[in-house]
Formats: sequence, structure tokens, C-alpha cells
Amino acid sequence: MIKAIEINNFGCFKDFNWKKDVGNYTTDITAKFSEISIIYGRNYSGKTTLSRIINCLDKKIVHPDYINSNFEIILENSTSIKSDNLYNTLNVKVYNSDFMKEKLKWFYDKNYGIEPFTILGEKNIEEIDKKIIEKNSEFTSSEKNFKEIKEELETKLTEEAKKIKENTNYFNVVTYNRKTLTDSFSKIKKKKVLIFEYLYLDILKQF
Repeated sequence: MIKAIEINNFGCFKDFNWKKDVGNYTTDITAKFSEISIIYGRNYSGKTTLSRIINCLDKKIVHPDYINSNFEIILENSTSIKSDNLYNTLNVKVYNSDFMKEKLKWFYDKNYGIEPFTILGEKNIEEIDKKIIEKNSEFTSSEKNFKEIKEELETKLTEEAKKIKENTNYFNVVTYNRKTLTDSFSKIKKKKVLIFEYLYLDILKQF
């Protein structure tokens, strides 16, 4: 993690000495970058310029507008990265106006599309494959459960239809089956008829 930045020359920053202008980062814990740091200021006060310095860590080259710049980035482990040798293994991503112009050109010119700015590595692909397998397994399990519940409901409907068919005192329908019973439910729902017949109670509990 970045702890401090010393800037001899970079855009609007000239002879910026962190220890003098911000605080002694070797003794004052409040005078260094923390895990989450918020930088704010008026327009043209240097926020974008500072982000360009940090973006040099990602590009591993100095921004083309500041070829003659000179700066040093001090890290948490007290090592540093200087502008004349920006090689590092840090995972740095900067989202600023430069990123917008480079990767999201369609904001400014509709003739451009969105360029890819993240590459999936082998580890990422393995994680995605693992998630796909998990989701497929969940879908298969849910599909199986749905099929079982559907079959169980159809069995109960068939059983209740048989009971109704055998009790012609209640229903004057000779060929009463599952479809007839299902159609009856639809008609009952449309007419909002209340049914108190005990033969329906077991089925209604399924809903």
C-alpha cells in the first residue's frame, strides 16, 4: 500500500515534500495514506495530476505529458518506487478522465465502442467455471424438486377426482378426472365461490 508521495516535478506539483508539506510519515500515522483515503479540492488543484502519478504504477511508464517528471512513491514496507524505474508488482487500477478518454471513447465520440480494460486470467476463469457448475447443480436440483412436487400434486388431483366421481351425490358428472377437477378450480376462482366441501381440503393445503 502507498504510504506517501514525494514529487520533485510533475505537472502542477513542484518541489512537493511530503514530510514538510503534509507531515512526517515516519512518526505521524495521520500523515500518510491509509487503506481508504479521500482526496478532495477545488478544480485544477492537482487531483487528476496526483491520480496520474499513481497510474504510472499501473502503466509502469511515466505519463506522456510528463516525460521529464521526477517523483518517488513510498510504500508501507518503507521501500519506494521512483519515476526512473517504475517496475512493481502492485495491483493498481485508476479510474480518472484519462481512463474515460482511453477506454470509454464513446462518451466523447459515438463512432467508438467500449474497449476491454480487464483481462480474465486463468484463476478468474477457474472461479467462473466453478460458479457455473454450482449454478447448474442448483438448477438441476430445483428442476428435480419442481418435477417431484408437480407429480405429487397431479397424483392428489387424480385421487380427489376419483373420490368425486364415486360420490355422485355431490357432483352430477360421470366422467370426472384430474382435468375436470383442474377446470373446476379455474371456474371457482373466476366466480369467487367459497367451497366448504371437505374433499377439497387436502388439495387446497398444497397451495
